[in-house]
Amino acid sequence: MYSFDGRIRYSETDVAGRLTLKSLMDYFQDCSVFHSESVGGGWEVLGRDHAAWLLAAWQVRVHGRPSLGDAVTVSTWPVNVDGRVAAREFTMEAADGTLLAEADSMWLYYRFDEGRSARVPDSETERYAPECGARLDLPRTRLSIRARGEGEPAAPTTVTEHLLDTNRHVNNAYYVELARLAAGMGDDVSRVEASYRTPAVLGDVIRPVVHAEEGAAVVELGDGADVLYATVRLEAGGSDARGA
Repeated sequence: MYSFDGRIRYSETDVAGRLTLKSLMDYFQDCSVFHSESVGGGWEVLGRDHAAWLLAAWQVRVHGRPSLGDAVTVSTWPVNVDGRVAAREFTMEAADGTLLAEADSMWLYYRFDEGRSARVPDSETERYAPECGARLDLPRTRLSIRARGEGEPAAPTTVTEHLLDTNRHVNNAYYVELARLAAGMGDDVSRVEASYRTPAVLGDVIRPVVHAEEGAAVVELGDGADVLYATVRLEAGGSDARGA
């Protein structure tokens, strides 16, 4: 398990001074990057191999949102790193050990020189195998999320530089943020499921289509024609429990 301690910053909070959903996901993504760097498999190493770990799908459960200045500990560990899909878990805990959020995620090893996902090489399996731990008590993450009905289109977004990560793709957390805004939901979300398909890049136009459910929404993020970038399901009614 890899962990790091943090403190909720003003820039990470909403109008009520609580950690935003996007910032929570940023903490989880940052933790996985720090972990990879710590075992010698960071983005520069992957870049030399013309490869990257791409998030295929994840689910995030929010049990409580910490407030400005609260101390938190973020942890991650792989469950398995072999075959074609790897699994990784995340947690965020308050200073007193209270579980604030947890996530299960599925990742693909992607070869940019081949333009496709590939079987995880032995070097990556050997790098992470000693780090593997147990799966969290969460339902299995769905690689595909189905929307029902026609849905309602929402305002489109043109991809600009600030949405991109080091892979020159729209960052995973931004898809969820775009879906949340399209669905008209606040940051008080209890569960997120996201499935990623085709990476959006600079200049692409993302056109959300919102499918309302009772207490939830499924948002398809595509180009309005035949390309689907991601599908996000958001459940409302998250806890406003404060961190320690």
